[in-house]
Amino acid sequence: MPESCGALILAAGASSRLGQPKQLLQVNGESLVRRTVRLAAETGCSPVCVVVGAHAEQVTAELRSLKTVTFFNADWREGIGSSVRCGVASLLQMDPSVSNIILLVCDQVRLSADVLQELRSMNDSHGSDIIASEYAGTLGVPAIFPKEFFRSCSS
Repeated sequence: MPESCGALILAAGASSRLGQPKQLLQVNGESLVRRTVRLAAETGCSPVCVVVGAHAEQVTAELRSLKTVTFFNADWREGIGSSVRCGVASLLQMDPSVSNIILLVCDQVRLSADVLQELRSMNDSHGSDIIASEYAGTLGVPAIFPKEFFRSCSS
């Protein structure tokens, strides 16, 4: 049986270079953050959680009709690491039974449910390994981390 996998979507950034909330940009009639939440849900991730920060009210409002949980990162100005810490600790406190967490960002336009499903399938067959995406010779997100890697975040 596949292990449980919660989704943690990072959407706390200010998008200062863009000049508007990147999370809310529309692609094919759907905001980037809404699309990422939908893809995570389609691949059976539960719970699906979003870390918000700079544009918290707008992003939260965009997700209101979806089955998702938002966590506010008060330290979002400190960078992506603070959002990972906030999100992981909050997700594990909310649902300690989660075996794995898939870490996502909301601005990967080419992300698909097939990619996420492939990562989950690899995770099911490799158990305790971190499963990361590779592109342009670099490892990155989306990536699945077994819960054991987050012990210090949940205590």
